[in-house]
Amino acid sequence: VFTVAGNYTYQCDVHAPGMAGTITVQTATSVAELQKKTEVKVFPNPTADYFSIATKQTIKSVSLINITGQLVKTYSETANQTNRFDVKALPKGIYFLTIEIGDAKLVEKLIIQ
Repeated sequence: VFTVAGNYTYQCDVHAPGMAGTITVQTATSVAELQKKTEVKVFPNPTADYFSIATKQTIKSVSLINITGQLVKTYSETANQTNRFDVKALPKGIYFLTIEIGDAKLVEKLIIQ
């Protein structure tokens, strides 16, 4: 893991002798900008009946994924203009929401009680 920007050299003799090169590490600047542009709030959390997503941007889609990584439900922009999503029929547990806004995909944890 490189934590300081700069040029680093590497050599890997495990696979084949002579594998060498240079790695250039740059300071990340776009992640903070992306987070500012795509602020969302998921509430209430935990929930039993529904959850809402507050954002100033248009939500393209929301995917609900269970703790084992299975896609449980997908909500699309055209199907739901209120940003309120029904989860009454789902089992209790921990889920992950993948929220697609513009070119960004955000992941938020959701607990259904």
